[in-house]
Amino acid sequence: MGLWCALHILLCIGFLLNECVGLVLFPCRATLRLDMSAAASSSVRDADSVRVQVVSDFACPWCYVGKARLGAAIEAFERSSTSDGKGRARVQVSFSPYMIDPRTQPGGEEYLVYNKRRWGGDGWTASLKRSSKKDGCDFAKWETWPNSLLAHRLQKFADSAGKGDQVNSLVFQTIYERGGNASDLETLVSLAAEAGLSPAEASAYLSSREGEEDVLQDDHTAKTELGVTGVPCFIVRGTGGRESGSGTPDDAVGGGSVGGAGQSEIVLNGAVAPDKLLRAFESVRRLG
Repeated sequence: MGLWCALHILLCIGFLLNECVGLVLFPCRATLRLDMSAAASSSVRDADSVRVQVVSDFACPWCYVGKARLGAAIEAFERSSTSDGKGRARVQVSFSPYMIDPRTQPGGEEYLVYNKRRWGGDGWTASLKRSSKKDGCDFAKWETWPNSLLAHRLQKFADSAGKGDQVNSLVFQTIYERGGNASDLETLVSLAAEAGLSPAEASAYLSSREGEEDVLQDDHTAKTELGVTGVPCFIVRGTGGRESGSGTPDDAVGGGSVGGAGQSEIVLNGAVAPDKLLRAFESVRRLG
């Protein structure tokens, strides 16, 4: 057991260095060609489903890219699964909050000021912007580094109303493409309205402390119980009757995996390429 844990830790460190450059240096690397929730609720005959828990932070630009790549992988997976004779496999996506830098000013900080304070400048963003263009992430107007607590609370509010994926995309777009400040209550209320939620209810929710403890607890759980040290982190799960040891999904994907009775799980750290996510979906579907 000790050896397995040690290998798992080394594997996670390797992924962070390769994909995220750690959250100490730069946040992590995926198209908002979503709405993923629409894909997940198709009326086409469903086969077994794949569940993806996305641990991410709105203040992480690589999480924005990671969401885009996840969308591309889901599109490819659901398209290919319709022709395999098993029926269409659904991908169910859920979002878990992670706060890279809770010490960011509550109202957010100016983009360059924040970068200079933490890394001496924003030179590191050049490769981020260059490599993510193919994913549809242009970073057209990135002006603020937000404190993401309020945005994570809006995510909770939207989740409860079935609008979680739509709001998730809108918050990322606001920060990196529209020049908006996701630490600002009025900005977030307008996003709630754009997603079809009641602006009055969203304002009342965000003006209170409701959901705050849940976000902080989820953040703590991700960092302690789940052992997430960098984001985005994709936890891909499938359910079925295959026993532990009946397959090795990590051989196919290169991520950490756990096989239990009736469940397979693959953990992918960083904004991995769509094809890697696709292989993870296929693995858990096959093993699950």
